Amino acid sequence: MWINLAIWQKALQWNRINSMQRFVALILLALVVVGAFLVYRYAPNILSLTDKVLAPITPSPVKSNGVSAPAVSPLYGNVGKELSSSSGSVQPLAVEISQITPKGSYGQYSQINLRVSGGASGEKVNITGWRVKTDKDYWVIPRGSELYGSETSDVFVKSGDTVNIYSHSNRLSVNYRVNKCIGYIKGVTPENYSSCPYVNKEETINFSGLCQNYINSLGSCQMPDANPPVPANDSACLAFLSKLNYTGCVSRYRKDSDFYTNEWRIWLTPYGSQPSEILDPYHGVVQLLDRNGKLVDQYSY
Repeated sequence: MWINLAIWQKALQWNRINSMQRFVALILLALVVVGAFLVYRYAPNILSLTDKVLAPITPSPVKSNGVSAPAVSPLYGNVGKELSSSSGSVQPLAVEISQITPKGSYGQYSQINLRVSGGASGEKVNITGWRVKTDKDYWVIPRGSELYGSETSDVFVKSGDTVNIYSHSNRLSVNYRVNKCIGYIKGVTPENYSSCPYVNKEETINFSGLCQNYINSLGSCQMPDANPPVPANDSACLAFLSKLNYTGCVSRYRKDSDFYTNEWRIWLTPYGSQPSEILDPYHGVVQLLDRNGKLVDQYSY
């Protein structure tokens, strides 16, 4: 009797264990089913959110005087060079330091070259008030004349423009965009290009032979002598010669589509002042900062 009771108790205990195991197994199975449903239902949203969190952050463009400027970065190398996106949007307008020429390399002054690229058609950026900073000091980019001989204003540049910045002074006391008549302006360092429009021979066929010979002897951008060797009674010739200068050239060709070039020339030292040499003659780092002090580009030489 005692043995049968013990066997019965053991059997009951074993049934309880089996029931508990079956209960745990059912709970685990239920959790697996619920988990599979949640993964199926919400996994796409979770993966999408993960992609957004892990996506790289693109710096926003810097605003300078209300005009879009290139994205800035404290790292070496040119900035604002992002490729066009797949949506077809253009790359941002970028102003870059393209070359550094310390004093003594080619002349008695330093030269810093800027290059403008990207941007939408017609987009411009105002660089007046920007700073060129080196290890020694900094310069502030001044105003200039879009047309030499006109009033000065802020310097606006667009894609395709180059800006040549010189450390010395300019006897003209003005900065300007180069045009195809500027070669008539002499005594500038560096010299302006001698590539003015040539005289059309059809315009001179009614002048005297001496007048035509004299005009043909003149080089590009060369102004006539005060007393040219032409007959005094050849008034038409003399009137024509009086307009072979910068003012006459501008009046004649200013409306041409190719009148202006893509080059600006800027001198950082006021005329009559002693140039302040801020570039190391051998090596250094040059930074271009906008008027808010934001880094636009950096160049190591």
